[in-house]
Amino acid sequence: MDSRYDHTLANQHIEAAEAVLLDSTLSPGDAANQVVALWRQAVVDADPTDFIEPNDTPGLSYFTECLWGHFLHIVQEDPATHDRLIAILTAIEAKGTEGCEGWQMWSSTFKWANLPGLRLEIREAMNGPECTREDEYFDLLWRDPSARDALAGEPVIDSPASRTGAHARSRWLSLNRFLAHAWELGALDFAFYGMSTMRGLEAFTQPPEARQNSITLGIDDLEIETVAIWLCVAGGRIYECRVGASGDRDWGVIDDIEKYHPDRWAQWKSILVEISNSGGRPNMVDAAKAAVEAMDKFEREAMETPVVE
Repeated sequence: MDSRYDHTLANQHIEAAEAVLLDSTLSPGDAANQVVALWRQAVVDADPTDFIEPNDTPGLSYFTECLWGHFLHIVQEDPATHDRLIAILTAIEAKGTEGCEGWQMWSSTFKWANLPGLRLEIREAMNGPECTREDEYFDLLWRDPSARDALAGEPVIDSPASRTGAHARSRWLSLNRFLAHAWELGALDFAFYGMSTMRGLEAFTQPPEARQNSITLGIDDLEIETVAIWLCVAGGRIYECRVGASGDRDWGVIDDIEKYHPDRWAQWKSILVEISNSGGRPNMVDAAKAAVEAMDKFEREAMETPVVE
């Protein structure tokens, strides 16, 4: 964001909004009302030249980007907040266009119902576990064996890199749990991330050296734990899903990486069964076993559900 703008007031509103999100004494509806009020006030107080595109509403993009950044920080740091945060999002969505008529952000019409900017922030966060430090460990982190061990689930040792890797692991798993839970509840459609995560399992049919470009940096243990979260939390959605990772709703064929096919469920399960019987780290083996149990559960439920003619 352009540093020539004085965002002092906007930052005060953003800090106030974060405090609202963290205030568990507020109902989700009241919290949504207060966040939206602060959003509006940030626009009122904005520098009239503070925009990205010519027709954008001044101050809107800055507040929005910062708000969602703080929102996802809470999501990643505290899984206990997830239900409440999902309810707040639902309450904001329900406002539709109330009080933001005529607003534009990035040359598009702004509507609360679209939760503008949130999906972009999520997309950035889902690039993989993020480790941020202000010392020399930042550049060396992914080459440090203790950091990668911590990401994979090994006990943390007394080193900055190990502690940072463990923190990144915790944040990554919490983010995925939030997205899976929001999809499972029907609050937000995160089929793309669910199917993309499941698709990553197919790399396990390849040699380890060919899996280094996975979303979790080639760390098999963390990959399987992420898959297990999606299956245990939103496995029913995944079992019924007919959306490819590209968003294409065609069923496609099994070897088309961008599309979903029911046979893939069986392929994913066979991979997880093999991992659950392997001699890998206990956290990976346990995650694979939990994932297989979840898949069994959803298969049984599908068989028991009467077909509606």
